[in-house]
Amino acid sequence: SKLPMLVTMGVNVLNIAGNAVLIFIFKLGVMGAAIPTLVSRMVGAIIMLSFQHRAGQVISFRDYRHLRPDFKVIKRGLAIGVPTGIENCFFQLGKLMVQSTVSTLGTQAIAAQAMTSTLELFISQPALSAYVNGVEKSLGVELFYREGKQLRSREKGRGQKVH
Repeated sequence: SKLPMLVTMGVNVLNIAGNAVLIFIFKLGVMGAAIPTLVSRMVGAIIMLSFQHRAGQVISFRDYRHLRPDFKVIKRGLAIGVPTGIENCFFQLGKLMVQSTVSTLGTQAIAAQAMTSTLELFISQPALSAYVNGVEKSLGVELFYREGKQLRSREKGRGQKVH
């Protein structure tokens, strides 16, 4: 949604500005990069958690004492997530191997590989849609209303509201 995107943009700007100040002005080196990263991520987490306390949010947490894990749902999620995570690790390892090879071929090859990676993102969008459909079938729940090219989350796709 719009809010997480805006918070992420703000956190990234804070991180970049903090890096510039602490690395170039205060000459803190690696520590000058680490501190703004930590601080900016903490700020982002605090902002997002504060929005989760609002009643109008899709997922809102107002009473953490009554928040309990649903182990049946967790087990089903892990059954999907763990194999997907392992597959993603191998995929990323393959990308690292390709990038290592391309980096030995010069700047034109690196630029060409970067362009194809960007194009790959546009091509992979239909695969992501198919993946969401597979998750819905695995869980036996439709997570979204589909209206033309737009998606709206269903009640079951929003998670559990805790009051």
